[in-house]
Amino acid sequence: MAQRVNALYVTFIIFDLLTFYECAFKM
Repeated sequence: MAQRVNALYVTFIIFDLLTFYECAFKM
């Protein structure tokens, strides 16, 4: 179960970084 939560957390971080880079690229 810990691995599953960890994978979900990593996916959330990647999605957040992609959104950040997209906003930075638009600016």
